[in-house]
Amino acid sequence: MSILDPNEQQAAETAEVKTGYDALPVGKYACQLTEMHKHTNAVGNISLKNVWRIADGQKYAGRLFYNYASLKPEYIGRVRGIYEAIGAPLSAEESEVIGRAAWVHVGVKADTRSDHMGDFENKVKFVAKYDGAPLPSYISPNAAAGDDSDLDDMFGPAEGGSEEDLV
Repeated sequence: MSILDPNEQQAAETAEVKTGYDALPVGKYACQLTEMHKHTNAVGNISLKNVWRIADGQKYAGRLFYNYASLKPEYIGRVRGIYEAIGAPLSAEESEVIGRAAWVHVGVKADTRSDHMGDFENKVKFVAKYDGAPLPSYISPNAAAGDDSDLDDMFGPAEGGSEEDLV
């Protein structure tokens, strides 16, 4: 069976080809965590990989930000900061944190890859406890596909705040 249904295939055939996204403006975005696990880079350094998705109902909904928090002793405080921002204990498993909300503060930096000179990309500067309007529940793609490994009832943000803060 084709991944795209016939209507999606037809739309894609006539769409302008796009291969990436422009960097979003500097600011804070109401996001939900979609992925969090240990990651080892090419030189063997271990970090905590976090993938943040701008929450539905927000400007730029669905866009992703990636950040890697080093697990080296001198940087472990950043890892603690992420757990505190999402209101999770350090002993939490990935399934217990997926869907949790945080303000993700992003900057913009030049992309230094030789084939991307002149382009800009977003960089997560830090995450902070979410205090905005309640966000829609996030359902991971695994849960939407019927995988029971994710929690059915995700933890929501605290009530209160204002949508005026949303980018």
